Amino acid sequence: MTKTKALGYPFAFFLCCEFLSCHAQSRQDDLSEPLQRLASEFPKMIHSGAKSQNFIEFCPDNTCQTFQSSRKTKLDAVADFAYLYLYFFSDYYLLSEWRRQPQAFELSMKILSKKDYTNCSAGQPGDRALCALRKLKESRKIKVFDVRSDEKHRYIRQRNMSMEHDLQLQQKGIG
Repeated sequence: MTKTKALGYPFAFFLCCEFLSCHAQSRQDDLSEPLQRLASEFPKMIHSGAKSQNFIEFCPDNTCQTFQSSRKTKLDAVADFAYLYLYFFSDYYLLSEWRRQPQAFELSMKILSKKDYTNCSAGQPGDRALCALRKLKESRKIKVFDVRSDEKHRYIRQRNMSMEHDLQLQQKGIG
């Protein structure tokens, strides 16, 4: 009987690991395409969660841009918002090479072609993205925060999503 228990524990451990591995893969498969793409393009820089609120963070250094909504909002909507914001408006220099990739632009256009954003179909891509972001901000209550970490402290500032984006569009020549 002791021999059976000895064989049973490693087998149970193996089954548990397999289940957790499959569950993790299933969770990865359930992520929206924008979130999957960001996570694969920027490994260890994208964090997401859905505890008390849905959030996605892009943290290339000791600073982050955090996209947050209530749990009522699907993480897919937050992912669309984060992708469009990072592609068109974020000021992280690290993103400039990624923005030049055709597949990054194609996914931004795919997001903007969703039926949720049909009233944002006029104008240049930057104008359309700004329209979609405003719509998501108002209808899904998505907020953007700048987060900075210094010596074990997190400093959080909510980003104003109004004229600064219009100005950034004009300065970058996107709008």
